[in-house]
Amino acid sequence: AESQKGTPPPFALETPMKVLQGQEALKKLQVNGSKVTLRQILKQVNRPILVNLWATWCPPCIEEFPSIEYLNRQLNETDPTLPFLISISVDENERDIRKFYNTLNFEPSLIVLHDIDGEISRAFGTVKFPETHLVSVEGRLLHKWVGPQNWLSNEVIQKLSSLH
Repeated sequence: AESQKGTPPPFALETPMKVLQGQEALKKLQVNGSKVTLRQILKQVNRPILVNLWATWCPPCIEEFPSIEYLNRQLNETDPTLPFLISISVDENERDIRKFYNTLNFEPSLIVLHDIDGEISRAFGTVKFPETHLVSVEGRLLHKWVGPQNWLSNEVIQKLSSLH
């Protein structure tokens, strides 16, 4: 169902997800625990979040991964008003994610949460991966990208700057 303008969509902001990677980054935000919610992260960063939904069984997701990793590094090092990136894997098994990481020639810095039951992706209405949502501090959808993006393109960076 399409939500009315101004009304937050029914995102699963309160759904606890296991933290697979990025516990140190979350601790710096004073978000502790082996499970966290998007609401907790939004509250602590006090800026929009970019939620990237992906899976290791998705070739476009794997293709996009280095670009989204680099974007994460850029966002963390530059303007603190730009969105905060959260990566959510919809893989059934976290071993698959760890195996994928072992194939990379870099150490990912992304915060990776695990949507093991697909609850978050269903709440976001995601049917095609990767999909990325820009969510306001209030929990409203500001923009949605379907399919892989070049996260380093000027077009994407300008869009991120203009939407928050």
